[in-house]
Amino acid sequence: MEDVEELKSVLERVEGKLIASRKIYGALTFSAWLTAMMGYYVLSGLFGNGYVESLVYWAIGAVIVSYATKKVWDRYIAVLVSETGKGRGIRLEILASWIIGSLIGWGIVPRLGLTTTPEETVAVAILSFLGISLAGQALVTGDREEIPSFLGPLLGIPLVPVAGNQATLWAGFVAAFGFSLTIALYLLSAFKAIER
Repeated sequence: MEDVEELKSVLERVEGKLIASRKIYGALTFSAWLTAMMGYYVLSGLFGNGYVESLVYWAIGAVIVSYATKKVWDRYIAVLVSETGKGRGIRLEILASWIIGSLIGWGIVPRLGLTTTPEETVAVAILSFLGISLAGQALVTGDREEIPSFLGPLLGIPLVPVAGNQATLWAGFVAAFGFSLTIALYLLSAFKAIER
């Protein structure tokens, strides 16, 4: 009977470490994207943030962040698959959420005429894209820690007109705030999983 209790204790510790590792991988991924966001604002303060500059920055930034986090993302997915029993198709489900978010956020929302200035239009597109994409990703992964990453942008959409000609900048900081909270929640969950 003592052996069974000891085995149960060992298995619980292993499970806690698996959960903690997935949470840390999630936090690392969000922190890489947060770093890219903040880099954008640092550089745009020096060189401007016109559409061409922004497009070039994010095209290069997306490649760099994706390459830098590939190993972390692979481990995150592997642990998620082992925890949930979902198949490797989970990557395609996450990709689908980003495709849908892109189509709605960048394709449909700007054409709805919800805004009055180009700055507001871009801000609403950014927030819609991130909110929809990350909500879909959170549904696929089941990670409650991701809630601020999409809830912040979605709740920020109605407030875009208040930001006026700073709407695009404000939208970026709304997204950054949501990412910061997501990272904190992931790390708190990892800590709790290790401590249990």
